[in-house]
Amino acid sequence: MVGALIDYEESLAIRRRRADTDPGSADLQNAVWDGLDKLGDGKLQAGDVAGVLRAYEESLAIARGLILTDPGKATWQNEVSVSLNKIGDLKLQSGDSAGALVAYEESLAIHRGLARTDPGNAEWQWNLSFDLNDVGDLKLQSGQTSEALAAYEESLAIARDLAGSDLGNARW
Repeated sequence: MVGALIDYEESLAIRRRRADTDPGSADLQNAVWDGLDKLGDGKLQAGDVAGVLRAYEESLAIARGLILTDPGKATWQNEVSVSLNKIGDLKLQSGDSAGALVAYEESLAIHRGLARTDPGNAEWQWNLSFDLNDVGDLKLQSGQTSEALAAYEESLAIARDLAGSDLGNARW
């Protein structure tokens, strides 16, 4: 694991240097986002909770900046959501259910928007269903059973639609 972390850090350093040469390049900023995301994942496996949170929070800040450069680009919106979900998971693991719910609900709002703008995109629908389950779980834990049930029912309806549209896809 130590070797992998060294590789992730080295890769991130290269990506940062490249991005510094052209700070206006969304593609190079996106490469830094990706490097931070991978570094955070590696630090999570290594048990470095503080390092994970720093990496994920920086990746979120970069993804939010990418949205400012092109608000309509679905990829940037999805990357914000990915970062939010990872931060939410980390907060949940550390006992911060309220912080996790804030992150999950923001991710849910993003995926609602993506699914609404491209209802035929199965991946956006799947992500929306996944976010609804996360929010439902936290609502249930906090005793908000009617809100949890509504989230679960909406998630189930999406999953059924996906399964019906592609009977050969075991994921749905």
